[in-house]
Amino acid sequence: MRNTINEILSNNTTRMFFLYAISCCLIGALIQWVGLPSIDHDELEAVRWGATKSWFVDKHPPLVGFISYWWAKCTNFNNLPFFLLSKIIAIVSLITIYALNRQFLTIHSSLVATAAYGSTYAYVTLMSQLDANGILHPIWPMFCLVLWKTLKTNKFSYWILLGLISSLAILGKYQSVLLLATALVLILSFKNFHKYLVEYKIYLSLFIFILILSPHLYTYYNSDYSLKSYIISRGAGENNFFSGRLSTIPFLVTQVLTWFLGYFILIFSMRKNLNFKVLKNNFNWNDSKTHFLFFMGFILPLSPIIVSLLFGLSLLGSWGLVSWFLFPTLILFLFDDNNSTVRLKPYLYFVPIYILIMFFVVIINNYYSIARPTPIPKAMQEIDIQWQKNTDSELNTVITYLRPAQGMSFYSKFKPIVIFGNPHQFTWVLDDNNCTLGPTLIITNETKIEQDRLSKIIKTVGTPNFSANVEVNPEKFKVTTTDNLSFKLIGYKKPICFQ
Repeated sequence: MRNTINEILSNNTTRMFFLYAISCCLIGALIQWVGLPSIDHDELEAVRWGATKSWFVDKHPPLVGFISYWWAKCTNFNNLPFFLLSKIIAIVSLITIYALNRQFLTIHSSLVATAAYGSTYAYVTLMSQLDANGILHPIWPMFCLVLWKTLKTNKFSYWILLGLISSLAILGKYQSVLLLATALVLILSFKNFHKYLVEYKIYLSLFIFILILSPHLYTYYNSDYSLKSYIISRGAGENNFFSGRLSTIPFLVTQVLTWFLGYFILIFSMRKNLNFKVLKNNFNWNDSKTHFLFFMGFILPLSPIIVSLLFGLSLLGSWGLVSWFLFPTLILFLFDDNNSTVRLKPYLYFVPIYILIMFFVVIINNYYSIARPTPIPKAMQEIDIQWQKNTDSELNTVITYLRPAQGMSFYSKFKPIVIFGNPHQFTWVLDDNNCTLGPTLIITNETKIEQDRLSKIIKTVGTPNFSANVEVNPEKFKVTTTDNLSFKLIGYKKPICFQ
């Protein structure tokens, strides 16, 4: 990676490209800062996970929660630094992908492949917020880079690093099992890599992988959370026509749409080269580079489809969001005949246009409700006021089914643990008697579904000490206008227990 940084700094074209990318990210963060009073719901959820300080949380593994919470804590739970976090990760991802591309392509082609990925909708989405997919954004390319260097050099240090990055990938999202499985099949399918299976280094790497994962696995098996139930619930419903194996159809369509606009430009630019003659000259199955790029640039993105066809699992489009980073590298490697005139410039327009549209939306929200943000910070502060007004205790736990209420972990002065969903499942934040660890607040609203849930909770835990309502009306925020938010609060001055 040191050589990559030196090359980026010393080469005028690479230096200007990455300065351009950094500028786009900074402008994007500033627009979010003036147009959004709150960080995204998925980011609030990540901070909620990290606030539990547990090796196991609901939905996903804990890595994104650890990073989000401690970054927020170190930056005093401020919006702008948090908006910058996803941009920093996006830049690190681009640098890593460029370093990976340089293992197979020239400087110019590597920049084109990197820019093609950086101008896709997938990249823009991952750049805009930090969630479980966003944390994989640099990890998956880094895994591929280390895997390639490991297989080519067989150095002890790379095997150690491979075990570390593999564990971080799983701690980022369980979907990374597909990444590791693809890498294993790659090794098994290439004769020159078989020798590593009988060496101690790969098993030392496996030991490090398991060692780092062990706290998470131990905490998971001691919880009542069903990962299988969550995965099934996230897929298409049973009454949906495109469920099970048929979900591969909309999944594939979604993947192609995430290529917009970068990969479409690349394919159009290389249209004269996309023929069997060029492919025949460049494709060599016995070449390790061809083999590696085919698996990690083509089989990896399609691996969710393979799993769905084998096991009937319903797929979500987001499951392929971080998978296509080596696809343009594969295209250039197989179809570039050294006479093509693929230029860098066409890839530099999509992100600025997207940023400009984002800014227009922020301004137009002053006049029309296009995508008005909700005043989550103000609402959380009002909830704090009501809590302090009705009790002298420090708030420890919040129970809610409302996504905006997750903002208590970021914007409340108490920074409570937030249980989002059925409290019975959150055994990792309850004590041995299934009780919260301190004074508890239930945040709900007046809808029938929420009131039915509230009635069941009250029937289980007893009469609350107080109730109150919080309502925040639309108001001016920097250069935009917010929507309204309303909550119903049910407070308990002591811990509450669930039998």
